[in-house]
Amino acid sequence: MEDNNILEVHNLKISLPVREKRVMFIRGVDLSLPKGKILALVGESGSGKTLTARSLMSLLPKAARIESGEILLKSKTGDEPGTDLAKLSHARIVNTVNARRIGMVFQDPLTTLNPTMTVGKQLAEGYKVHEHRFAGEAKKRALELLASVGLPEPERCFKQYPHELSGGMRQRVIIAIALSLNPDILICDEPTTSLDVTIQARILELLKKLQAERQLSVLYITHDLGVVAEIADIIYVMYAGRIVEEGSRSDILYHPAHPYTWGLLSSVPDMSFKEERLISIPGTPPDLSSGLRGDPFAPRNAWALPEDFEEEPPMFRLSSTHAVRSRLYDGAHTPPPLPENLARRIGNRSSAAEKEERHD
Repeated sequence: MEDNNILEVHNLKISLPVREKRVMFIRGVDLSLPKGKILALVGESGSGKTLTARSLMSLLPKAARIESGEILLKSKTGDEPGTDLAKLSHARIVNTVNARRIGMVFQDPLTTLNPTMTVGKQLAEGYKVHEHRFAGEAKKRALELLASVGLPEPERCFKQYPHELSGGMRQRVIIAIALSLNPDILICDEPTTSLDVTIQARILELLKKLQAERQLSVLYITHDLGVVAEIADIIYVMYAGRIVEEGSRSDILYHPAHPYTWGLLSSVPDMSFKEERLISIPGTPPDLSSGLRGDPFAPRNAWALPEDFEEEPPMFRLSSTHAVRSRLYDGAHTPPPLPENLARRIGNRSSAAEKEERHD
């Protein structure tokens, strides 16, 4: 079968110092990003999503260290072996990978943009330096980028400072900067968290449009499964520094397998059940610095098995696209049915999707 992945991460482990010892916060992550697809990496705050994403661009905190693993960035044509970014120097990645092969859209555009420089200068300077272009060419490119992200008056925006723009406009500028050198991969780290619902929807539509037009591969970081339902082709669910479930959008949204995924889906507001209370996941995420024994999710898991408190489970393959890190699917146990609340939500979502398909 032809390898269609632009990026592969194998057994990635990243440590940080905590109280005079090093603690593994990323504990063996594996993921594959296919060309031209949107992969959503989902989980609670502290699960390791952003740390994993930043490792791809050598943007880790200074004290962080990649202990082992591979980050394979494939060639544009796919006919050459991948480059292991985990083995490249910070300077090499910054000069040859960042912006050129991988762009990033950060969570807060106001802190990402330089408040002392106009939008146009921030867009044009990067293009001028990286592509060795004259000022006139750089300005033309900047105006084209501002128009491509849906800003209605590119010339006016070019001359404005970040504080003169709305939150949604600033995020569009950040997207333009991330795409300025035509990267193959776009990393979006909670890009709509600080925006209101209406603007959030517009930014998601913009990202989907740009992804389709440019055939981008997108790694989308979020805690919001409502957003994931709108944008993702593939979903990886992360907990305590590891992937606990992976699958297609259909696999995760309609056939979730891990109790943690059940909890995340159950905690998303659903307007179809106005009288229903939101269900939260009991307990709190583990303190990785105190050491782990067994499955980190076991203390919060009503379906945990005795073995889960002693040893962390491996991944079990449910189909060619779907895998889960839970002994409930080891063949020796009968997986429990979905919680009633979640089963109703999924049934309702499935019916709505069928109606929409018939309407189309």
